[in-house]
Amino acid sequence: MSLLQKSQSVELSRRTQPFFAKKTSYSLGQQVQIEIDTQREFLDFENARLVFNLDIAGSSVSAQLNKWVAGICIENLRVKTLSGQMIGHEIRQYRTTYQMVKELKSNNDLNLSYDGVMEGATLTTIVETDSIQFAHRIEAHIFGLKEYYPAHFHQGLMIEFDLPGTIQELCFGSTLPTAITMENPRYICDLVQLKPEIENEMVRLMEEQKLFIDYSEWLEQENTLVSGATQVSYDVVGIDGRVKSAFVFQVQDDERSTTLEYYGQWQRAFTDYRFRLGSRYLNYAPIPCSSDVRAEQIYELCKALDYHSDDTHMSKAGDSALTVALLNTHRFVVAVKVDKAMRETDEVISSQVDKDRNNMRVELTVNATLNNAGGILYTIVMLDKRLQLLPGSIVRSVRS
Repeated sequence: MSLLQKSQSVELSRRTQPFFAKKTSYSLGQQVQIEIDTQREFLDFENARLVFNLDIAGSSVSAQLNKWVAGICIENLRVKTLSGQMIGHEIRQYRTTYQMVKELKSNNDLNLSYDGVMEGATLTTIVETDSIQFAHRIEAHIFGLKEYYPAHFHQGLMIEFDLPGTIQELCFGSTLPTAITMENPRYICDLVQLKPEIENEMVRLMEEQKLFIDYSEWLEQENTLVSGATQVSYDVVGIDGRVKSAFVFQVQDDERSTTLEYYGQWQRAFTDYRFRLGSRYLNYAPIPCSSDVRAEQIYELCKALDYHSDDTHMSKAGDSALTVALLNTHRFVVAVKVDKAMRETDEVISSQVDKDRNNMRVELTVNATLNNAGGILYTIVMLDKRLQLLPGSIVRSVRS
């Protein structure tokens, strides 16, 4: 059992503390920085939240905030040590991936749920002078850990994220606000002091270079569609962890403005798809994804979302903003889950020597001829990553 695994039996104390951003007010397009500095306490991310207000300014505003707006406020996300070392990679287009995953897992009861209030999961009507509070749980990176995190071993953490650049990325309507600002952002987290013998053992492991933390990370890539193509294929590059799953999607949605691109009749453009990792195909054959033949497409999607046959999500998920009925009329979403046994073979794990093994290839067959030049396919790869903590406040990514 990992020493970082949470247990009340090893805790001496637990308290909740807010860590405030360097400024109290941020305009769209600005960078938000939140410094987390602890002395001897470990972080518990599981119930932590990024809390802030969105202040609306304008005249005769008639608009609505986009669904899952709390997560949409983060365009790109970075995590660093206070000494300036990057932990993992920058997560680009965090908002795009967050919204896609949340919509896939949501249902029509969102307006009655906690997420409806904390995350802005439903469409929220706004007027001038509104100041609406949100509490966002950061889904990616080390923030998904269910174990203690020893941030004080490397002098603390810096959470850094970019706000979207335009008002249209946050809301839509007949009369938009003239400004939206993020006010008083802070990260509220539980701080835990562990028994001395537990922490001393962790220090010993760190000094012996044996202290590791496993976490998940998103890798995002955008590919522009070219008019006239009969086959769409491209490589997802830069993979440096064990691949868990991958999603390829594009969204056309009348309920949002420019949060994601939407173009013409792309939704019926593809008839099948296939993923390849290194030299191996992850699908036994091309998977049909037309409007009439898509049961296996949904089956693969549910696997990638970790849904099981006895899971209540199987009967309730997908009946709100992203309905199963709309998967081929307003959205195109395909996915693959990589079996654990395959993830542990040299054929598909990351390698700094042979970069070809780091590439995932996506292949899609076009129904007739692609006629929507400029449309964007988003590809999201979910990765298992490992972080090594070393003496001298040093962290580095290593192969798991």
